[in-house]
Amino acid sequence: MKTTIISSIVFVLFASMLLTACGVVAPLSEPTPTATLAATSTPEPTATPTPRPTPDYTATVSFKSTSTAEAEFSVVKTELDKLGVPMEDGQMAWQVNDVIPMSIDMHNSFSVLPLAEEKKFTDFILHSKLSWDSTSGLAGCGVIFRSEDDYDQGGRYAFYLMRLQFQPGWDMEYIKYGYTQEVLTGKTLFTDIINDEKWSSNEITLIVKGSEFTSYINGQKMKTVSNTKLEKGIVGLVTWQESGVTDCEFSDNWLWVIQ
Repeated sequence: MKTTIISSIVFVLFASMLLTACGVVAPLSEPTPTATLAATSTPEPTATPTPRPTPDYTATVSFKSTSTAEAEFSVVKTELDKLGVPMEDGQMAWQVNDVIPMSIDMHNSFSVLPLAEEKKFTDFILHSKLSWDSTSGLAGCGVIFRSEDDYDQGGRYAFYLMRLQFQPGWDMEYIKYGYTQEVLTGKTLFTDIINDEKWSSNEITLIVKGSEFTSYINGQKMKTVSNTKLEKGIVGLVTWQESGVTDCEFSDNWLWVIQ
């Protein structure tokens, strides 16, 4: 039995040597493929959440600013259309929609808030919505225009609304040296178009062009007056009174320069 096994082994080895000598290699089994580096070094991609875009705050603010400006510009255009003033004949010089508060508590006094950094204007349209209250006596709110630099002694024009219980009025004046030199409307004009209740509001529009000044109160055209003493000057908001305490608040403010 042992002889048979040895003989078989010798025969197999002899046959293998004979095949090798002839250049033929008979594989004993199917070769195992070698694993590639790519398969072992490249990990399976891990699913990651899609990054959220970073908000562009600058663009958002810019959009809001642009949208706000367009809305405000639309309001101005509507008002100019009512007045029959073409937009191509002018441009915006100053605009503040927020409330501008003014208050005085001194006897026989007035307070001026110059607009547009005290730039001097000739022809323009000024619009504002004023709300007011006063504790006693004669008091009011309004605007000055074509004013000289010295508010105490210099010349200026004024468009005043007067708050007198149950008898509100308005006028236009030429003032110099601290006193009224001429009432351009001839006298104070009383009208129930003006709201004079506590903290009531009135919308005013003033058109200054050449020697003519036209006023509107709550959408109603009041009167056109004329004067040639001053050609150019500062525009400002004003609060005035004889006694007590007077408060004026101005909102929806804009100044349109007429070319």
